[in-house]
Amino acid sequence: MKKKIDPWTGLMGDDAWGRQSGTGWDWLDQHAYHSESWARAEGLQNFLLRHGSKEVPRTEAQPGDIVFYEQVAPGTETAPGETHHAAVVTSVTPDGDIKLTQHTSSFQT
Repeated sequence: MKKKIDPWTGLMGDDAWGRQSGTGWDWLDQHAYHSESWARAEGLQNFLLRHGSKEVPRTEAQPGDIVFYEQVAPGTETAPGETHHAAVVTSVTPDGDIKLTQHTSSFQT
């Protein structure tokens, strides 16, 4: 079964995971042939929820869980209510403080 690729973004359908193929051209391989769940935090969140994952309250967070950040204020590229970032729960302290690991270009958290 051939996976549908969005002609504008080069991304595979929203229910696929990972790369469809590679072209052998480094730039193109880095920018195309990725699924929505691979390329965007909101795509990953939707994929996981459709395939058996569930949301849990902050008080039940455990190492290995993924935290998704939702945009709350207007005036950015991301519309309010959309997911724009993800992080992995690294640890939870005895007093409930959640430690996260995430990728960011501007600072370490």
